[in-house]
Amino acid sequence: SYPGSGHGGSSLSRDSQTSLTPDTSSNEPQGAAFTCETCGEALSSITNLQIHQRLHTGRKIHSCTFCGKLFLAKFKLREHERVHTGEKPYTCDTCGSTFTHASNLRKHQQLEALKVRT
Repeated sequence: SYPGSGHGGSSLSRDSQTSLTPDTSSNEPQGAAFTCETCGEALSSITNLQIHQRLHTGRKIHSCTFCGKLFLAKFKLREHERVHTGEKPYTCDTCGSTFTHASNLRKHQQLEALKVRT
């Protein structure tokens, strides 16, 4: 929800600078335009800010259709549901091994690269 929008009170603020060139004088990530008023973290979109704010409230709104487990972010729910479906969308181009998470594929590829060097 947005202040003054009639959608309830929330800790949202939009930086006033709308320049398309990044402000390299700040510690904010490039493209960050939304600031959490609770902790001051800068985020690049209103959606990212809303997900981030759930860390402060503990509000989990995405529910697994298989087991009912709740998640802060929809992408985390999709990752979790792979436990139930067996989906492994990430494939190693070298050996064909499949993984449920991109991070596991990256770790696998790093290990494979080390094996090739030795």
